[in-house]
Amino acid sequence: MADTADTPAQQVDEIASIAPTSPRVHRHPSFYIPDGTHVFRVGSTCYKLHAGVLCSVSATFVGMFGTVPTSSGGTSEGQTDEAPICIPDSEPFTELNFEMLLTLLYPGCMKMDDRTPISRYLGLLRIGLLLQCKIAQDAAKAMIWKKRYYIGAVDMVDYAREFSIRAWLEFGFASLIDISNTSYQQLSEDHFLRLGMPFVARMCYARESLERHLRIVACEPPSFTHAPDCTSNMQCDEDWRAVWWNIMGRCLLDGRAPKTWEGAVERLTGSEFGNMPYACVQAGMNVVRGGKAFHVGEAFAANAAEEFAREMIVYEDMED
Repeated sequence: MADTADTPAQQVDEIASIAPTSPRVHRHPSFYIPDGTHVFRVGSTCYKLHAGVLCSVSATFVGMFGTVPTSSGGTSEGQTDEAPICIPDSEPFTELNFEMLLTLLYPGCMKMDDRTPISRYLGLLRIGLLLQCKIAQDAAKAMIWKKRYYIGAVDMVDYAREFSIRAWLEFGFASLIDISNTSYQQLSEDHFLRLGMPFVARMCYARESLERHLRIVACEPPSFTHAPDCTSNMQCDEDWRAVWWNIMGRCLLDGRAPKTWEGAVERLTGSEFGNMPYACVQAGMNVVRGGKAFHVGEAFAANAAEEFAREMIVYEDMED
C-alpha cells in the first residue's frame, strides 16, 4: 500500500505526542501568560497561551485542541506545567520559530524590529506553513522582501524555490544577470551547483546578451538633429563620436571599475565637445538623457527574469 503524506495537523499531533527528554524546564519570561488557557512545552521552555488566540489564526491549532489527549494523571494535557502539550524542539517547530510566531500574535510581550535576522523570518515562514497560519506567512514574506537587498542573490533563489515564490526568484535572477552588479563575480563553484544547470545556462545566455548590448551602446553614439547654425555636420559628428568613445566607451567598458549608465552620463555632461556648437551638444545630450538605447537592455533583463521565474515556478503556494 502506498504511503500518504501527513497533513500539517497530523504532523503537529505526532510531534506533540512525543515525550520531552530535557530535564531542565523553565517558564518563558514573556509568553507564560497567567490567564492563558493551555501550557505548551517546546524543548525545555513552557508557554502558557490562549487557545482562542492560536485557533483564530491557525486551522492546525483548531484541529489540535479538538484532540488534546488526557494525561496519565487524569487531567487534559496542557492544563498544568506537569502535563503540558509537549512539542520537541525540532525544525520547523523550534523554540526560536515558535517565539517568532508568538511575538506576532502577542505584540505587547515582545517586538520584532529591523535588527531581527533573516533566519528568524525564514523560521517564522516555515512554522507558519506547518501551522497553516496565513498571518505568519504574510508577515514573514513581507519582512524578507523588505530586506531583499541584504540577502545574497543565490540565497534568494534558494528561498524562492523552497517556498515557491516567483517574485523572489525573479529578483534573484535579475540580480545575477545585472552586469553592473558584483553578485555574479562573487559566485563560487558551490553557488553554481546550488543554482543548477538550467538556471546557470539561462543566466549566462542573458548576461551575454546584455553585455553585447552594452558594447554596442558604448561604441555607437546616438544620432541627433544638428542645429541650424552648425557649419559642418561631418566635423560635428566626428567630435561627437570622439567624445562619446573617450567618455562613455571607457566608463561603461572599464574592465576594473565600470560605471553605471547614470555615472557615465554624468561624466559626459561635464566634458569638452571640441568644435561642436552649443545647440548641437544640447541636442545630443537630450537624446542621451532619454536613455532609450540603454533602457532596451533594462527591459530585456526584466522580461528575461519574469519569463524564467514563470517557467521555474509554475504554481505558487502563496500570493506575492
